[in-house]
Amino acid sequence: METKITFFLAIALLLVVQVNAQKRVTIPAPAYLNESILGDTLPNGTREDKIYVLQRGGTYYVRGAFENINFKLHMVAEEGTGAMPIVRADLADNGTQNWYMIAGQKDVEVENIFFDAQSDNEGYGPANWCFVYFGKDANLTFRNCVFANTGQGGVGAW
Repeated sequence: METKITFFLAIALLLVVQVNAQKRVTIPAPAYLNESILGDTLPNGTREDKIYVLQRGGTYYVRGAFENINFKLHMVAEEGTGAMPIVRADLADNGTQNWYMIAGQKDVEVENIFFDAQSDNEGYGPANWCFVYFGKDANLTFRNCVFANTGQGGVGAW
């Protein structure tokens, strides 16, 4: 009888782990995050919750505005040692710089990433904010992140 209970508990634990497991997607550097992440949709237009893994020592750009209106944004640095991945502001296609890098209304979870609001483009100041959020019920979680060169602040929530 004890063997049957142990077997049942092991199967139940395996099912819980499988249900809670999110797909991890590595984004090779360099890349535009908004194009890589927003372009990651299913053929029917829906999104799956995924963990986006950024390469250590890599540089990623946010071209114009990047918004997570209807999905959880979950980004982590790849495991291991080395420099944090850098996410940097860049100009929009029309040559202007947005006042924020990333905005949205849904949950955000970010770990071990360096955000730099200063564009590499000469003659442009930094974006005012790395993250701005307008979702009244959004959960914002940042672990071991750095926010640098912002015009006003790293994270703003209204």
